[in-house]
Amino acid sequence: MDSRAQAITDMTLVDLVSAVKARHISPVEVVAAVLRRIEAWQPRVNAFITVCAEAAVAKARVLEQQLMRGGAHGALFGAPVAVKDIVYTRGVRTTMGSRWYEDFIPDDDAAVVERIRAAGGIVIGKVNTHELAYGPTGDCSWFGPARNPHDPARMTGGSSSGSAAAVAAGLCHAAVGTDTGGSIRIPSALCGVVGMKPTFGRVSTYGVHPLAPSLDHVGPLTQSVLDNAVFLSVLAGYDRRDGQSARRPPEDFTRGVGRPVAGWRVGLPEGEWFECLHPDVAGAVDRVVRILQDLGARAVPVALPPLAEMVWALDVVQRAEVFDRYESVLAARGSDLHPEVRARMEQSAHPRGYEYVRAKRMQEVFTAAVEEVFAAVDVLLMPAVAVPAQPLGAREVELCGERRPLVATLLLRTRPFNLTGHPALAQPCGWTADGLPVAVQWVGPRFGEARLYQVAHAVEQALPQHGRRLPSCLDLPTP
Repeated sequence: MDSRAQAITDMTLVDLVSAVKARHISPVEVVAAVLRRIEAWQPRVNAFITVCAEAAVAKARVLEQQLMRGGAHGALFGAPVAVKDIVYTRGVRTTMGSRWYEDFIPDDDAAVVERIRAAGGIVIGKVNTHELAYGPTGDCSWFGPARNPHDPARMTGGSSSGSAAAVAAGLCHAAVGTDTGGSIRIPSALCGVVGMKPTFGRVSTYGVHPLAPSLDHVGPLTQSVLDNAVFLSVLAGYDRRDGQSARRPPEDFTRGVGRPVAGWRVGLPEGEWFECLHPDVAGAVDRVVRILQDLGARAVPVALPPLAEMVWALDVVQRAEVFDRYESVLAARGSDLHPEVRARMEQSAHPRGYEYVRAKRMQEVFTAAVEEVFAAVDVLLMPAVAVPAQPLGAREVELCGERRPLVATLLLRTRPFNLTGHPALAQPCGWTADGLPVAVQWVGPRFGEARLYQVAHAVEQALPQHGRRLPSCLDLPTP
């Protein structure tokens, strides 16, 4: 790639849209640069299932004509956006990463895709996903595993594997992901990008292939905190077609970005939340705490509901809802699934009715208990994931002097907030000795996303690696 094209793909979402609206860059030039970068990176990271090259170029030409007429409107004007391949796109196949749906072509766009298009965004393609969005490793897809741009021999995390890989590699300027137990935050943490799981109901799930409807969330992945706030401002909003959509007025989630956090009380959960961490993860989290103190915030220990009980309740709810959706097709075509996904789905038949009722009752209690914590603190801070990205195919990890199951390790600190529906943001905050990203997780009160963006942006500006970019794909080893 030439230096100008490289500069375009390295731009943040906000800077790119500003440059396009100022006519410093044309939408057609943007799409051409991104498509060239996809061509270079795709064989190494396998982020995309479908690249919408012709449609993207055509959309860019339409936007360029609007620009010449002075009609450059929308927060995403001219920005290439990738969409997880469980989000429906009219006329473009939507595979769910599965042989079951490899030829499925929706008749309509999902609500979030409608909003992207209305804001001037360009859908550059559909990105890889752990099959049926049912797994946190991201390496079980009918179309092959997505690979981590920082080391293609390692996993991205999942299930929004391609979304995180595409943003991290500069193959789009923002991506849509989904999160049922951590599927935005885990890949964001392992790939070094910013990922938000909004409050349950904040973003419409209309046109998003469901996994566990009472736990499913849709949210943005971006290079920076400000980009994420801008993108969520586009995606969020009430949708009558989604029965669980929250009736909230439109919000500008950037409104606190750049404001100080002096005097803020940052809750640090006691117990397992900070136990058994990879040393580089623990060190990076400690660094964030010190930054907060330098910014005038105060760390406050807080008690949350027992982590194991929260995880149990979510697991029961998720398995019951997954099996309810897929029982018949699993019986008819189970052999077409990835063996690991099939095994996990077959296990979903095990919860008993009384366990589901108990878990839903616990969900109400835990949601209220977490919300009550925010009477004493402004936000919560904890590790996003205990370990950095592991090798593709790994299913155990060495931690605290023993081998532990990787799936449970990845999900441990993210799942509770799908159960309670609180907004949670994964933010990269450092690097391991091997150059792999590590991240923290911010959690806020229900509908408190703007608060999370304010504190995360303040920390982002103070981090020593702020603004770091990936090396050229030509410098990476061939997988």
